[in-house]
Amino acid sequence: MDPALAHERGLLAVFISRSDPRDQSVLLGKARWDGTALWLDAGDVSEAVLVLGPGSEALLLPATSELRSAFAEGTEYGAELGALVRDADFISCTEVMRMPFGALSMPGAFSQAFVPNWKVK
Repeated sequence: MDPALAHERGLLAVFISRSDPRDQSVLLGKARWDGTALWLDAGDVSEAVLVLGPGSEALLLPATSELRSAFAEGTEYGAELGALVRDADFISCTEVMRMPFGALSMPGAFSQAFVPNWKVK
């Protein structure tokens, strides 16, 4: 998906650790496309967070009713994620070396949303 479509829209960014895929965090904010990178301006974080850098890959999807439902009802974090994803127009998934400051830790939430009965050990 063209990241420019997310510009100035609500974005729920899911960050997954390269070293431990169960280590997952989320941030909600407004997406900002600068022509080469997609950034997230989150209200609780003072600096923009890089979601998709030049030459890198990330999953970017429109927040459809099916995705909202999967996040809100298909994970053990349903109440927290449901409130966040309700305000998102897009959902991204990015692999990171370390979690961004201010991201809310939700181990395995992305996996649980898409794989029924997947549990974090």
